[in-house]
Amino acid sequence: MKLLIIGASSFLGNHLYDFFQGKKDFSTFGTYFKNKTKSDFLYFDALNKDQVSSTLSELRPDHIIVLSGNKNLKQCELDYEKAYSLNFCPAKNVAEAVSENNLKSRIIFFSSDYVFEGSKGYYSDSDECFPKTNYGKTKLLAETFLLKSPVRMKILRTSAVMGKGGLFFEWLISALKKEKRLSMFTNVFFTPTPINFLCEGIDFLVSRFDEIEQKVIHLVGELRLNRFEFAKICQINLGNFNTLLEPAMEDTSTSLFKHDLSMIQSEILKNFQKESFETYLRSVTDAFKA
Repeated sequence: MKLLIIGASSFLGNHLYDFFQGKKDFSTFGTYFKNKTKSDFLYFDALNKDQVSSTLSELRPDHIIVLSGNKNLKQCELDYEKAYSLNFCPAKNVAEAVSENNLKSRIIFFSSDYVFEGSKGYYSDSDECFPKTNYGKTKLLAETFLLKSPVRMKILRTSAVMGKGGLFFEWLISALKKEKRLSMFTNVFFTPTPINFLCEGIDFLVSRFDEIEQKVIHLVGELRLNRFEFAKICQINLGNFNTLLEPAMEDTSTSLFKHDLSMIQSEILKNFQKESFETYLRSVTDAFKA
């Protein structure tokens, strides 16, 4: 199968590209826009409709993973038009190119937990979405467009992906190794997702795409944790207890952090999970031991 990863130079894209490059059943292509992190990546402007159309027509991929976008919450809040352009238009352009060129490509679009309002948590894949941020609003616009389009697609919502290269995870691990004291929120809940678990989940979806009728899928770890609890688990995995973890509270009424964006893993994905959340997380944490 021919797999195209749009946005392969991102944190998620690099991991997915390396994962599928190691699989004999796939011929994997990756794209970049600003940062060419691998020599064989193809330049690709997801906002240029003509280039999107010509590239997809030439490659004719069996599967397209759409990762391009801007998940910087502060930047999105400051500039809605930019958030709209980067988080909505790539999905629209790819779907239209597939449809207009009569391609048989299947699309997996990466969405986010921020499509939810963020007060109650435990969101299922059938819950209504009421985003409170520009990032979430523009991601939901892309979801809505894809659901109405004639292309074969899956909307993949994930949350807080943890692995080497991830900004939050790298910061947390570094702080746990260097700081004497570290404050972490006890009232901000999420569903952390180890990167190795995510890659296996995408492999499962790609290989069974046509068998799965469900179009909106939650691919997340199975544990709802607050940030303090998550930091505790990471500290145990590191085996470094020199840092004193201190509980803290965040005013979620005024910040971009939401009280509870935790999601429930889609039932279909329970068929592939090989290990527990703790085992997956321990594996990605081991990469930082030294």
